[in-house]
Amino acid sequence: MASKIWAHRGSSRSQPENTMAAFEQAVADKAEGIELDVQRSRDGKLLVFHDENLKRLTGKDAYLPTLEWNELKRLNVAANRPDAGVHHMPLLSEVLDFIKGTDLVLNIELKNSNIFYPGMDDEVVELVEKMKVLEQVRFSSFNHMSMSYLASRGYGEMSGMLYSEILCDPWVYVGGCGMGAIHPMFNNLQVPNLVKNCHDAGLKVNVWTVDDEVFINAALLLEVDVIMTNVPEKAVALRNQYIKDGGLSALQTMKGSGLLDLIG
Repeated sequence: MASKIWAHRGSSRSQPENTMAAFEQAVADKAEGIELDVQRSRDGKLLVFHDENLKRLTGKDAYLPTLEWNELKRLNVAANRPDAGVHHMPLLSEVLDFIKGTDLVLNIELKNSNIFYPGMDDEVVELVEKMKVLEQVRFSSFNHMSMSYLASRGYGEMSGMLYSEILCDPWVYVGGCGMGAIHPMFNNLQVPNLVKNCHDAGLKVNVWTVDDEVFINAALLLEVDVIMTNVPEKAVALRNQYIKDGGLSALQTMKGSGLLDLIG
């Protein structure tokens, strides 16, 4: 089966990242899923935002968990894109309500590796269950202790270990932690037989963040389960062409790039 396409922070090339506009655009772009990031405000609200510090997107030099929702909700999270207008930080509950009743998969990345946010993993699961969208949700984090904890609670099959390093035998490590998937940075696709070994071990391979045509085609040829991308419209078109011609166009693109020999 051809790779699914998930919009990374929504359609974040064409719309401000992690905003409702980006998530709505992802639907328009025909993505099968949406990836987003969750943190927690000082007063306990679960919010959708990537950076721990607010400055890059809002211009305010402060750490998100030090502020309360009443202040955070007034910030323009597209201040770095003056042409985009004003966009506000969504609550996680808003996005869960948005996907409810659709065919979308929502990958919730817990941003609890730089700031641990004790207990946030339980709070996110509780909210997902309360809103009755558990079957549509996947969990991931660079905090492998947090993911192993979710596995111990019975959520391992819908969870994935995020990593960027070149790990030794990740199918052994990640499978041993009770996960259902690895979420490697796309450079890891050069590891010989990575996808095959993971699939043989019962793990899905959900790769991030793949925007260039040549690397999208490489991921398609390797038959990863999910491609996370900032440009889902392009990725969907390439995936559909891959299905149509059996991968011929993707192979030709790879040959033309000179990178074909890097695929394990």
